[in-house]
Amino acid sequence: STQSTGNQRNLDVLAEETLQRADPNDAMYGKWLTHTQVLDLVAPDDKDVQLVVDWARANGLQADGSRRDVVLVQGTRSKVESVLSAQVREWEHATTGTVRVGACSHSRT
Repeated sequence: STQSTGNQRNLDVLAEETLQRADPNDAMYGKWLTHTQVLDLVAPDDKDVQLVVDWARANGLQADGSRRDVVLVQGTRSKVESVLSAQVREWEHATTGTVRVGACSHSRT
């Protein structure tokens, strides 16, 4: 499976909010945003998420955009490589054995 983040919005606003809430001299100090408030601020528009989901499904992949901040896409390696025009590889961490999957090259068409 792979994840695709859409165009996040208001990252500059989130950074400013975070700095204010971390400053003991600011009235907002310690009043942290909830996960939902962060998503409301930075997540891509619902219509943009749905466009990605629809595109992935139309290309034979499974897609779930319910998390709002990321679209989860699943498919066979060959299908993902074909749809994304990318070479997908696995990397294993030498110490922990954790395996990560990612595209090491792609071509724009």
